[in-house]
Amino acid sequence: MSNKLKLTNFSLSDIGLSRNQNQDYYYSDILYSNNGELISGLSVIADGMGGLKNGREVSRIAVKTFVEYIKSKKFNFKNSDKFIFKEMIKGFKIANQKV
Repeated sequence: MSNKLKLTNFSLSDIGLSRNQNQDYYYSDILYSNNGELISGLSVIADGMGGLKNGREVSRIAVKTFVEYIKSKKFNFKNSDKFIFKEMIKGFKIANQKV
């Protein structure tokens, strides 16, 4: 029996009852180290902009910018939760500036 942790992810978004277009954008993936060890799951959602023009594009840019920043950090098990949290805040700020 293997004692390796296995992780599965799933994402779902709904247009709701009053919109013509779903402007939510999400990313969900499992992150592995360079040697194939499971690091973490990463799920991010940007809620749409209430039907505003280009809301879907804004959500997409925000999520992609955040994910690119987080993936560039190459976290590992030696990183503290505090360090990871600070990097996530930086990623959110960068994504916010981009949109």
